[in-house]
Amino acid sequence: MFRPTGNLITDIFGTEDLVSKSGQFKEFLKQKNQIPFVHFDGENNLENKLFVTRGNGDKATFKQIYDELDYKLNRGPIFYFSKCVVNYSFETFIIFVQDGWILEDPYNEGAIALYPWDVWGEVLFTKHRDMDAPVILMAYPTQDNAYELSISPKLDFKTNVVMSPSEGGSLTAKYTDDLQATMTFAYSILKRYWQVVEDNRGKSTNTIPLEMLYILNEESINSLDDELLALETQSEPEKPEKMYNAHVYAFYYIHFAKIADGVLTKEELQTIADKIALWVMNDFPRDQLEAKVRSIVQESKQWYDSLDTKVREEEIIKICDWLKTHLFEFGDYHKDFLQDMVDIARADGNYSEKEKDLILHTAEQWGIEFDVDG
Repeated sequence: MFRPTGNLITDIFGTEDLVSKSGQFKEFLKQKNQIPFVHFDGENNLENKLFVTRGNGDKATFKQIYDELDYKLNRGPIFYFSKCVVNYSFETFIIFVQDGWILEDPYNEGAIALYPWDVWGEVLFTKHRDMDAPVILMAYPTQDNAYELSISPKLDFKTNVVMSPSEGGSLTAKYTDDLQATMTFAYSILKRYWQVVEDNRGKSTNTIPLEMLYILNEESINSLDDELLALETQSEPEKPEKMYNAHVYAFYYIHFAKIADGVLTKEELQTIADKIALWVMNDFPRDQLEAKVRSIVQESKQWYDSLDTKVREEEIIKICDWLKTHLFEFGDYHKDFLQDMVDIARADGNYSEKEKDLILHTAEQWGIEFDVDG
């Protein structure tokens, strides 16, 4: 049954073995192409049992929050998390629902508000400004009066932050494994849901296909452990249906951007898109180019994320060998590709020695010399 704690993942699984259980649930939902959906049916009383914690520390049930918004209970949450921070400054809870995310509005003295999803063009998992950890970024505002907003957990160095050694002997702050798993789960749900956002842009409410919902109630929670035990451990790679060479370029760029620090920043993702645009600028009509590039980068990222670590490493080795031959086909473009990697590394303002070493390793595999500081 639910264990009310103010956070969806611990409400479902408790706090023991959270990393493993949330990871299994994430993979389970991915294979079924579903998102969790807490079902308030008017009889199970979950709307009064479950709660989130406000920025001031007070608990608020879903019934209280929904009543304050005049929001329908049948549009239950797909994710919720207490003790969050918006734009590194304003403490609130977050509740992801069909039509947007509910929070205490930092621009209206903390009044409960619902921010519609289609205010933003994309959701990204990018790097925390102060530590080696991810935040969810609502990016590319679609309205003139809107801003990019980051969602991160409230940090407590006693409970959810650890210090780990980094290059040069210094210490780097990171989330605990439990918090990292929770943030990763939240992003995976929102990223999967984003296609629904795209399909419903311009509509007053979002419509979710029923088959996309994994209904969470007392009955399904009780049987969830059995369903996770039956989970197939290996999912099929999500390769693009129509593969262009640019998908392979983007796959390699994404691997390079993530392998250095484990995070693909907004700046790195935009630079990757810019580089792909240059590679394919003569392959598509000008009025289709931006959409095609965005699709190629998104599909390449989905392909990359769908592979486990061992298979991904094997794929990178094959791609590196393929690029060595392929980049000679229409001229010697190896140094152009390596320069792309330099530009991607510099995109977030932190061109590290590890990134330089990775570029040099690729150059060595291709048997060429390259100045990483040029």
